[in-house]
Amino acid sequence: MTYKKRLALISSELTRNNNGRIFRSLQKLANQKGVALIVYEGRTLGAKQYAQAQRNFVYQFPQKGMIDFLVATSAAVPRAYPRDKFEALFLDKLDCPTVVYYNERPGCHSVQIDSASASAEMVKHLIEKHQYSRFAVLKGPETEPEAQKRAAATLNTLAAYGLAKNTLVEQADWSADGAIRFIKKVIAESRNIEAIIFPNDETAIAALDYINHFAQDKIGKYAVVGFDNALNARLINPQLTTAEHPHEAMAEYVVDTLLNNAAMPKFKLFPAPIKYRQSCGCNNQFQPAGTDNRLFTQEFNIYENVQAFDYQDYFVKLTTALVNRGIRGCFISLYQNEPFQLQEDTQLPQNAKLVYAFDAGKRVAIEEGNIFPTRDLIPKTLFKLDDYACLVVNNLYFADRHFGFVVFDLSVGRVQDAQDICANIASTLNTVQIFNNFENAVDRNQHLLKRLTERNEQLSHYNQTLKELSNLDEMTGLLNRRGLHESFNNLQKESGSNEFTIFYADLDDLKQINDKLSHAKGDEAICLAAECLTSLFRKSDVIARVGGDEFIVCTAMNQTQAKQVANRLESRLFKINQQEKLDFKLGISIGFYTFKQHKLVNIEHAITEADKALYLEKRAKKSLPPTD
Repeated sequence: MTYKKRLALISSELTRNNNGRIFRSLQKLANQKGVALIVYEGRTLGAKQYAQAQRNFVYQFPQKGMIDFLVATSAAVPRAYPRDKFEALFLDKLDCPTVVYYNERPGCHSVQIDSASASAEMVKHLIEKHQYSRFAVLKGPETEPEAQKRAAATLNTLAAYGLAKNTLVEQADWSADGAIRFIKKVIAESRNIEAIIFPNDETAIAALDYINHFAQDKIGKYAVVGFDNALNARLINPQLTTAEHPHEAMAEYVVDTLLNNAAMPKFKLFPAPIKYRQSCGCNNQFQPAGTDNRLFTQEFNIYENVQAFDYQDYFVKLTTALVNRGIRGCFISLYQNEPFQLQEDTQLPQNAKLVYAFDAGKRVAIEEGNIFPTRDLIPKTLFKLDDYACLVVNNLYFADRHFGFVVFDLSVGRVQDAQDICANIASTLNTVQIFNNFENAVDRNQHLLKRLTERNEQLSHYNQTLKELSNLDEMTGLLNRRGLHESFNNLQKESGSNEFTIFYADLDDLKQINDKLSHAKGDEAICLAAECLTSLFRKSDVIARVGGDEFIVCTAMNQTQAKQVANRLESRLFKINQQEKLDFKLGISIGFYTFKQHKLVNIEHAITEADKALYLEKRAKKSLPPTD
């Protein structure tokens, strides 16, 4: 089939629930209408985090003449992203009909869901069907109109039934952290709450998961409802009552609107049907749906089986991986520029060279010299872009070295597999390029044996550095979870100690810093916490960042020593808050668990016990009177 029209989708991670469902529904409808879908997969525009800025370079690829229609999701282009930047990046450059999901932009069509009606219907169901009369409501972010629509409709409906007065209401965000704090409060206050209404599924699922693991005596005590019908809504126990995004209907409207070339921007509000399941008290039974995660039944491990130090060896192994994972097409191109670091004004290199082609399920031989305009994605002399129903574009970089891009044909195949392979391509080709540079230098200076030895040592050191980098957290420079396990094993073998302690720490009130100041200040707080812990512990201790604001420390200490270290934390924090002139107060809570070497305690068990101690510490803090 030949696809004469092309629809570009600007989206953040396709593996995230709502993004993935938008992608799949648009893919299906576009294919039915004979329209090709090209996805430029980046991250959230305007985000300051290092990784997001690197990924967002892919948004420079779309060009006028190659794209007929544009769809932008709110996850990629949030409401806060400035109008002038959005227009300069997409509208002015592409000059094509555009639809935005979940928000409104001047000159663009818009599709949204009727959150208010769905929220009101959910409350009516809880009251009229199940006779609940005592409610708790967790409101979403005050800065998000969508969250405020849901909250207002919920509270107005409760008021209409005369139930608002005794309702427990709190403000949070879309994340799990606020939900866990809220469910703890509901449990602690013992106000005979019967039903809890959350702003989205992530918060509702987090609360149910907390009850299932940490408050099992409360299982079944509360009716719980969410919003969005996320994949995990059917996987949590009990399955979650929630409101659905009608993605198929939305996609059909989007594609038809674009194909009909509507002159004036159109706005469409879609109903959000309720999915009644066990968590509200209904007895509906739903079978869990298949996920878009890795194939757990396959033994082929990309990271273990696709390793090489030259292009051809790697491409042979990559072909095996693509066949094994059912990817239909993969095209790798390198810029005709030296690898570069992104600056604020960095432009996409004009030309690229195709170095690998896997098409229609098999590798395609390509000759030297296939240089083509970068924004064409694949060379017109070898492949017709109109032959592909669904392409996903990702840029290739390692650390801060951008050197090319990869285009996947995902008319068949799974997004998660493509993302895994993309990460492997980036890291391996970076190594191959460095290795090739080394070999060229050796060839030019073969008579200098001393230089050859130095280069070999340099390469060996770099390979070791690559291994170390894979174990490091980018923001703080500490170990990540993978590095934690490896380093703790070494600590057990080499320390000679018979007693070890696991510390679990996290920041106090990071959400307030993010909400009231900015996420940049939140990142600053995380980095300061990392520095504080590094100064508090010994060089031989193993320190890792394992979550947004969570840290784990493994030490060869007994319980007495561990208590001394934990007691010193407050004085360190006091000095930091006195000396750094911060816009916020840096606080860290910490818990620990000590065990004997001969008892062979599994590290994950030890981490879990330390986490429990952390919960007790945070609860104790909350019971103390406030200090100046």
